[in-house]
Amino acid sequence: MSNIQELWMNENYLNGTIPTEIGELRALKDLRLQNTHMSGELPDELFNLKLIERIDLYDANFTGTISTLIGKLSPTLSMLRLRGNNFYGELPTEMNLLTTLQSFWVHFTSIAGAVPSGLCRLRDDLILRELVADCMPNEDSGVAQIECPDGCCTACCDDVTGLCFDMLNRSSNGN
Repeated sequence: MSNIQELWMNENYLNGTIPTEIGELRALKDLRLQNTHMSGELPDELFNLKLIERIDLYDANFTGTISTLIGKLSPTLSMLRLRGNNFYGELPTEMNLLTTLQSFWVHFTSIAGAVPSGLCRLRDDLILRELVADCMPNEDSGVAQIECPDGCCTACCDDVTGLCFDMLNRSSNGN
């Protein structure tokens, strides 16, 4: 099993947690567990995948904070999609180490705080092409859940209404 490069188990009724043995898949480049019923915190062993290029975990039931170990996924990670999960806390500054990240979805979660400055620099350098976050001010409080400096997020979403605003084309859509 150590030669597995792609693990696509998305869009099914799979439940449970990601097993710690995921870290033994040393050749894994593409992990897709989106649109499942999987839950629980991400195991630390997930961050031992040195060749991983894509992690799709969106629209599942994962919980917990984003580990500071996420910086260990550099330099190969280009796509990280966490949308629609029960993650909370702040984005760790170790995300600044993800210098090849091209797509990052963190909307419709409970993550709050500021987007790490290194991710915004990737936007400036035209490496990070897609950064979608809950950075639209809430209608009730007037405060955005995630602080996203001008030009950093490509789309800002309102986690209450489910609407996203395309910051590049200045248009809105549903998620």
